[in-house]
Amino acid sequence: MVIKTLSQLAFYNEKNADVLAGEQVMLGQMVLAVFSGIESLQMETARLINNLTASSVHAAEKLCHFPDMLEAIRRLCSNPNFPIRFRAASAVNCLTRHALSNLKLGALLSEAGLVSELRQASSIEAGNAEQRRLYGFMVTCATGNSIGSIERRTWAANEEDLETGVS
Repeated sequence: MVIKTLSQLAFYNEKNADVLAGEQVMLGQMVLAVFSGIESLQMETARLINNLTASSVHAAEKLCHFPDMLEAIRRLCSNPNFPIRFRAASAVNCLTRHALSNLKLGALLSEAGLVSELRQASSIEAGNAEQRRLYGFMVTCATGNSIGSIERRTWAANEEDLETGVS
């Protein structure tokens, strides 16, 4: 319940997100929650990570520099439970969006290989067809954010994933 409350505090509030992301003990508890294997904790932690990264580039940087946080996000991205996996993919999309204007963050994400992990996790057959399309759209967005301008010239998104974004 505490994680959900913190998530609501961070939701589209840059100042709160920055403060929360600076709480080292909380970040450590978030990593432990992901590795606990307890689905409800993983769900709320994925929500909190997504809200922190969506709300503030500074919070995103702090999360990425915290030990084992990127590995925790990677684990959430391959979770068989769709809502957990989707929230984690949304967080990666936010991170890649921030990385467009922050080279250090871009380098961290590239080294961590989170977008590659997302693309591999797209093959997970968990969830219904609509859920897989939504996840595919989020992966497409994160991929588009993370590739360079030269690569973008030859990159082609999966048409079905783009249809999800405009329908």
